[in-house]
Amino acid sequence: MDSVIARIVELDQQAQSIKEKINAIENTNNEKLKKTLKELETQIIKEAKKIGDEKYQELLNEGIHHKKRISEETSKECDRLEKTFQNKYKNLTNDIFNNIFKV
Repeated sequence: MDSVIARIVELDQQAQSIKEKINAIENTNNEKLKKTLKELETQIIKEAKKIGDEKYQELLNEGIHHKKRISEETSKECDRLEKTFQNKYKNLTNDIFNNIFKV
């Protein structure tokens, strides 16, 4: 009977030892998993930032190009309007001058 109890105690100790080893392995694996997840998160954030920066630069360049095109078109339109105004002003001035001295 003592040998049976001793064997049960021995098996219980082995089971406890196995349980402790499993817990240690789980803890180690959990730490490795946390580390890997953190590395992946950092990598994904860096990649997303890079993509975001590239898209921002692309949109910024488009905006600069668009602004330049609008400025050029506006400048041309202002020049055209100025010439039209000068011609009409000159014609009107001549008409007024002629009307004044015809009377």
